[in-house]
Amino acid sequence: MSCIYPYEAEFEDGGLGGNLVVEGDIIVGAASYFNLSYLSPMGEDVQEYVRQAMVWIENNAGGRYVGDRTQNPGEWMVDLTGAPGDAEYRLCISLRNGREYESSWSRAAGDCLIDDIHFQVSDKSPRSVTIYTSLHSEQNNKHFRYRYTEDWEYTSIERAWGHYVTEGPGSLDGGSQLDTVEFFVDNDNTYYCWKHYESRGINLATTEIMGVNKLEDWPLLRYSCTDDRLCALYRLRLIVYAIPEECYRYLEHVRDMSEYDGNLFAPMPSEVRGNLRCTTDDDEIVYGYVGVAYPATAEFYMSSTDIGNIYQRPVHELEPAETPAEDEWSYYYYNKVWRPYSHDPFTGWSWLPARCVDCRFAGGTKNRPDNWPTDHQ
Repeated sequence: MSCIYPYEAEFEDGGLGGNLVVEGDIIVGAASYFNLSYLSPMGEDVQEYVRQAMVWIENNAGGRYVGDRTQNPGEWMVDLTGAPGDAEYRLCISLRNGREYESSWSRAAGDCLIDDIHFQVSDKSPRSVTIYTSLHSEQNNKHFRYRYTEDWEYTSIERAWGHYVTEGPGSLDGGSQLDTVEFFVDNDNTYYCWKHYESRGINLATTEIMGVNKLEDWPLLRYSCTDDRLCALYRLRLIVYAIPEECYRYLEHVRDMSEYDGNLFAPMPSEVRGNLRCTTDDDEIVYGYVGVAYPATAEFYMSSTDIGNIYQRPVHELEPAETPAEDEWSYYYYNKVWRPYSHDPFTGWSWLPARCVDCRFAGGTKNRPDNWPTDHQ
């Protein structure tokens, strides 16, 4: 049932670590992204990314596509726009230390078509929204991998009609004559904000058990009524592509290994083998599986009115607005973290806690996503 004596495993050279880890797939006809890092030794939480490398993709038709490093740590992008779809491809990597790697030659698994994305509201308490998708393959593919990005617009609890103009923290020393409150002009406000999220982990789907080549009304995401994705307007961009069975088995194994609960039948790390090898050292183990795929993409919008305005803000203990004197504004702004809220010509500016009137305090930004359908600023 348990160890009688305390046990601490001993690993040579810090335990499993130093091996190259490659994440990403070759996406024919689009930009392909690859993340290069090293396996972290046991007991270390800091991930070490590859800083310098040459990354390119080859096909058996003589094409060579050189990658560029992005701003993200350890990430390279290879543009395959216009690349032939009927060719075989492989990823090639050359590190500064002289080691070189390549994936096995592979051809795209085939097609994947997204038929529909829709939502359903649950009336069970607490209320929630589930997003479903339906997809199929005309070439009888049964294994799929998907990624998605989310953008959503939300608002602060109350709308502020003005903002505090100050020279900076130096005004804590009694304030400054330039410190004042001004009305927002045009579309300026702290009421509308946006958040962005990109899917993580290994997201897989299969129709193997069903014996068919399609998924119908497959639950993709679910959000409770307190999630601010449901506040105003939500956008989902879904990317799905078919993968060969051996790729699916590998990814499924890696996912199970990373999520296992420590039971007796948990997979062992040594069992994980992909389709990458080190061409300068046959004994080196390389982690990762680089597949070749055609992506299917779809975009889905959902507004608060579409779902019946079920969004419920988390309960906060709201404080009543206060109307401080002008010589107290600096104290309210910096020390109490309050913001001007509304203006009365007789009593002046009322203030509320910043979390009530500034949407950025909920973790979002004022950066409106590209091609966003509403014109809020």
